[in-house]
Amino acid sequence: MRLQIEFGTVSMADYRFLLTGGTSLDEPPAKPADWIPDRFWSELFKLGKVSEQYVNLAGTFAHHVETWKSIYDSPDPMRIMQGEGTRPDSMRELTRFQELLVLRCARPDRVLPAILNYVAETMGQKFVKPPPFDIAGSYSDSSNIAPLIFILSPGSDPSSALNMFAVEKGKEISSLSLGQGQGPKAEKLMEEAFPIGGWVLLQNCHLFASWMPKLDKILETLDPKQVKPDFRLWLTSYPSDKFPVAILQNSVKITNEAPQGLRANMVGSYLMDPISNEDFFEKSLAPDYFKRLLYALCFFHAVIQERRLFGPLGWNIPYEFTQNDLRISARQLRMFIDESPEDVQFKAINYLAGECNYGGRVTEKQDRRLLMTLLADYYAEGALKD
Repeated sequence: MRLQIEFGTVSMADYRFLLTGGTSLDEPPAKPADWIPDRFWSELFKLGKVSEQYVNLAGTFAHHVETWKSIYDSPDPMRIMQGEGTRPDSMRELTRFQELLVLRCARPDRVLPAILNYVAETMGQKFVKPPPFDIAGSYSDSSNIAPLIFILSPGSDPSSALNMFAVEKGKEISSLSLGQGQGPKAEKLMEEAFPIGGWVLLQNCHLFASWMPKLDKILETLDPKQVKPDFRLWLTSYPSDKFPVAILQNSVKITNEAPQGLRANMVGSYLMDPISNEDFFEKSLAPDYFKRLLYALCFFHAVIQERRLFGPLGWNIPYEFTQNDLRISARQLRMFIDESPEDVQFKAINYLAGECNYGGRVTEKQDRRLLMTLLADYYAEGALKD
């Protein structure tokens, strides 16, 4: 954005409005239609104070009230605002960036996807897609005295990927979930791993913040000559203001956020073990049935994660469904398909996935009912038909 502002492609006033909205001491005129929300009309009026380019938006609103109504009601308002035959006449001279300002007034809920599209158009897709989860690259940047820290986010679980990487490297991981009283055990694991070049995984460091200064002191006094070069200390933690700054500064930080959007979530599921394993994916005794139901399961997994974005409209309680839920459900699906290739046991796979794997996290009665209803739409006879 700084470059676009410097080159005059975007004005600072427009950029400020996108970030903070407008300011005006004047009262907006009367709304031309009852359906227009007060916020929408007020913001559009304030936008007219930013530049002369926007004055006609509110001034000619009454002449295009049906067009504005379709923008307000549409699930994809940007498509109407950018269409040659559908957008209001007052928007025809606006740039792609200026259209974002109008969208902020009319449909603030669609601003983030529109900004991502704008960045992709102007800079390229690689700037809006998260980089692949690359443990090998992070490992190559690490050393035997600098830990590797997985910064956790809801819905992400790096333990499976780390275990697979350890198998590739021929290493065994000594893991421990931290909590009250686990400090001496963690110290013992590290002391045993130092001379043999072992790997130690300390999980959930944020739950044992009082022991983190002790870990900081241990790492600070490590002598590289007395620790095998193959030794690695892996840590996992949610963001915490009590995490020692010195450890963060001297470590390799890795984050693996849950994918955003159904498509990205589906792609991530198919790249996950065991689904990405060719033998698992291709060698079922009923490959057509298995692949169809596996696709349905991945779609279900993406849907229930995306519902968290809608707050209490999605779930009464925000549950942290993870890849492990999908992983065990996929393995159970393969097992039941292979045991009964001609007669899929829908009742069994619905119960195991819905009541046990995913449902084990669900504590609210209505949420559990919703979960089972959603799953029944995907794990159903219809999924096996074209």
